[in-house]
Amino acid sequence: MDVRERLRVGVLGFLVLFTGLLFVGQVSDNQSEYLQVHFLDVGQGDAILIETPDGYQVVIDGGANGGVVQDIAAKLAWHDRSIDVLIATHPDTDHVGGLVDVLERYEVDMIVQTETDSDSPAAAAFCCCRKRGCTLCPRRSTNKNWRLYYHRDTFTS
Repeated sequence: MDVRERLRVGVLGFLVLFTGLLFVGQVSDNQSEYLQVHFLDVGQGDAILIETPDGYQVVIDGGANGGVVQDIAAKLAWHDRSIDVLIATHPDTDHVGGLVDVLERYEVDMIVQTETDSDSPAAAAFCCCRKRGCTLCPRRSTNKNWRLYYHRDTFTS
């Protein structure tokens, strides 16, 4: 190996090491020892992102349109494409309209929603999107107004 090849290998190794350190630094910076609650600005409606110190992420409602996806992406790490729990408090458009885009972009482990029905287009789209990746989980509480859906076996009682 001549001097030029050694120099190339050395520079390439340094760049790989430096890039790896940047990645590790960014991943470790996203964890906090405190519960973080982000109230997302989605215009009309509500959207809340909760991050626990253990790394769990909960989204409550999604506003009326897909703008919530950009707000969530701004708060989470660039490589994070999963949400542990998604809660739809009721099926009005200003609460579930943006959740369709959240379900399309992120892998969601559990969906919690009320049994209240709505014939709005946003509620119908949320229902169809939800059914693609989640299954009905047996009710674990005595409250008969809530349904739980899960995608993976992450949450057990």
